[in-house]
Formats: sequence, C-alpha cells, structure tokens
Amino acid sequence: MHSGGAVTVLVEAKNIPRGTKVQLIFFTENAPDQTILTDALSGATDALTTASASVTLAPGYSKGYAKASWVQ
Repeated sequence: MHSGGAVTVLVEAKNIPRGTKVQLIFFTENAPDQTILTDALSGATDALTTASASVTLAPGYSKGYAKASWVQ
C-alpha cells in the first residue's frame, strides 16, 4: 500500500528502439486511472534501453502496466 505522493518510475527495455516513449497505465484503488508517457528510451544500443517518468499516486493500492509501440 502506498501512502500517496510523487514516485519516479524507471523502465528498462530490451530490443525496443531508442527514442520510443513507453506508455505507463496506473490503476489506483481510490483515484481515477492515469496514463503517463516516459522520457524517450535511451542507451548505447537498442539491446538495452532505459527511461523514466514521474507519477503522483493517491494513497491506497495501485498497480501499473507498461506498453510500448513502434513501427519498423
């Protein structure tokens, strides 16, 4: 259970192109759902990239999902 407030979410991706933004979807027990975009994925190669985002969660239980889409 989270006491509420801002949280930094770190995302690590494998074989997703650099520059892709990851969509984070949060479902919180006591608040509306939230959809947040991360910074663009970055790294030396597409084999391993990282990004981050900040989200403010309401007190209570939350769960999050990540989604990345791109065209090759």
